[in-house]
Amino acid sequence: MPYTLVKFLLWFGLAAVVGVAIGWALRSLRARAELSALRGTQVDAEELGRLRGQRDNLDEVLAERDRLRALVADLQSSQIGKGVASTEPTDAVPDEPSAGSSRASSQDGSQDGSAETSSDASQGGSGESTEAVEPEVTPADAGVGAGPLDAVAAAVVLGRAIEIDDLTVVEGIGPKIAELCRGVGITTWQELADTNADELRSMLHDAGSRYRVHRPDTWPAQASLLARGAWSEFVAFTDDLGSRS
Repeated sequence: MPYTLVKFLLWFGLAAVVGVAIGWALRSLRARAELSALRGTQVDAEELGRLRGQRDNLDEVLAERDRLRALVADLQSSQIGKGVASTEPTDAVPDEPSAGSSRASSQDGSQDGSAETSSDASQGGSGESTEAVEPEVTPADAGVGAGPLDAVAAAVVLGRAIEIDDLTVVEGIGPKIAELCRGVGITTWQELADTNADELRSMLHDAGSRYRVHRPDTWPAQASLLARGAWSEFVAFTDDLGSRS
């Protein structure tokens, strides 16, 4: 009887040791699996910092947009007030020229014309060359892009403050892609406008898989509008792109 009891106790102790060992091994395997899962779900610190920076910049942009909208509203109200004041009727009637003054002016014109004709004839006979007079450029002839770009006017139309030749103004280009463009020698709007879309697509392909999802087909067209200072056309173009997406 004592021998059987001791044998039972030994087997029971051995079973307990084996159970503890198996439980410890299973617990270790489970802990390793959970640790691997946690490592796989860790957020990239650099990406998190970039997202936080974009959020802060977005808050500043929204505040600047609200300020510019208020400024535009004030300018529009002041322009409307000036337009009402300028439309008041006037009773003044221009004086009609007298017959004597008309005859005098016609005589003066004929004299001046004959003098100019004679002087031109004398210059032509003597063989002297006259320099061509360039036509005067009127304000109506001055098109978009004649002169330096105005960042203030751009801010009023776009609704946010921008810097001239900032590539991130182009819809679809962020700070990282702007760095890629500068790396290949594209630093201004005009240089981006002169770049073929296939070259931009090749640049993104070489940069890695995270950049290949971007579509640079409209970037040169957007940059061309910005380089010419066609702010309203740029806003219409980007709004149309947003409606398509």
